[in-house]
Amino acid sequence: NSVSNSALILAKVIPDNLVINSTTIGNNFSGNIIITPASVGSGTNNAFEIETTQVPKSMCAHIASSLNYHFDVIVINATIIKDKASSPQVPFSVSAATTACANNLNIIKFRNI
Repeated sequence: NSVSNSALILAKVIPDNLVINSTTIGNNFSGNIIITPASVGSGTNNAFEIETTQVPKSMCAHIASSLNYHFDVIVINATIIKDKASSPQVPFSVSAATTACANNLNIIKFRNI
């Protein structure tokens, strides 16, 4: 089975207060959390991705920084701000996260192998 919102909701591993329906997970900003298989480095579907939408500018860099040590890749609004799987690696920096969090509402993607 592949990782997906519906599979995780069915397995009851998502907190009830975040479940919108059988396929949708919400976040605290009235956005969505989308969990999918992902490809990191030279692999194919060797990882998972957690995407969270509508993250306010005021919280964006803080969230990315807080979760930095838990993920191999972090992308904010299509800007890669951390990538441990690339060569050369892209190290996380608060400055890069702050710059990437330029929108009033942002999208953050976290990937892990």
